[in-house]
Amino acid sequence: YLSFLRASLDGKFIPTVMMAASHGESFSNGQRLLQQVVSEMHSLFHGMINITEESFLLDCRKSRSPEMKQLKRFLKQERKKFVESDVRYPRLCEPVANKLLPTLREQREDPFMETEELVQIIEKEECPGQDKEIIKKVIDFLDEAGEVRCCSCYQLYWTCCRL
Repeated sequence: YLSFLRASLDGKFIPTVMMAASHGESFSNGQRLLQQVVSEMHSLFHGMINITEESFLLDCRKSRSPEMKQLKRFLKQERKKFVESDVRYPRLCEPVANKLLPTLREQREDPFMETEELVQIIEKEECPGQDKEIIKKVIDFLDEAGEVRCCSCYQLYWTCCRL
């Protein structure tokens, strides 16, 4: 995943990634193994991807475990820090990310959508009459934040045909 992420970068943005390992219950030395992997990933992707110091060893079958709650808390804190620290965060991002995107995820079977289709939906549902360039900036920001993944029609075709 990190290699794919690195290959997808445009050089303008360095993403932050948190490492989580599933099947933590399968290893008696799982935490040590996870720390070794995180350390190796730090050295491999240094300067290209920010890998957080926090990592999580999870039993994914237990959604209410203390480790899962710790992970959820961490993700909420990181999102809050990201939103509060980025002065470019457009005011339109919050209603789109918190209201429109969850609704779209529930309504659509297919998670893939062209950028232009998403622009039209946002314009219709959240900001009628808004300049399309501003909406595209909102989408770009949400893409950087990991809320959406935007592709051109060609990229969608390439992604789907390789599955």
